[in-house]
Amino acid sequence: KNSASVQQLYELSFCVWALTYECNSSASIRATFARDNAVHSLVDLVSSAPREKVVRVALSALRSLAQCNSDVSPMPSSKKEVTGSTFLIDMIGCGLIKYVDQMKERQWTDPDIVADLDVLHKLLHDNFKEMSRWDVYLAEVQSGSLEWGFLHTEKFFKENAKNFEGPDGDFFVVKLLVALTTSNDEEVQAI
Repeated sequence: KNSASVQQLYELSFCVWALTYECNSSASIRATFARDNAVHSLVDLVSSAPREKVVRVALSALRSLAQCNSDVSPMPSSKKEVTGSTFLIDMIGCGLIKYVDQMKERQWTDPDIVADLDVLHKLLHDNFKEMSRWDVYLAEVQSGSLEWGFLHTEKFFKENAKNFEGPDGDFFVVKLLVALTTSNDEEVQAI
């Protein structure tokens, strides 16, 4: 991202977007997108892309991921199912709601961007309404994209202290937070 040209960003996001069309027919592609944090990279592109064409393709890829399902190609029963809902949780954790809300206020010349923003806005807000505050926090921590906000209050941490132990008592969230202390992002380290 630091040294890539606009054209390289466009070509890369175009390739990712093209692959998202295989998500409905391939459980392994959905799992790979989830494992490799494709959502995080695409949200970074949307939030910082220097050109409209990069934003358009990144938004289209995010829309495809948000709308994918596992009806045609379910995961083997031993593995966790990855669907559009999984990707929406990642998008919420990466702060895409804020970017989509801001972007909807702009005047776009490309009707595809407007359509993608409308669909993503609805999907993200519908999914967000169903999530508890803890679910939102967990998604944020798992994405590695921590930002100061309504979740980072003393009251929130007091109300959710028991959740930090995790369902298996393995302190999974605490381990993730410890790992984030080595982040290159100073804001993530501070939170």
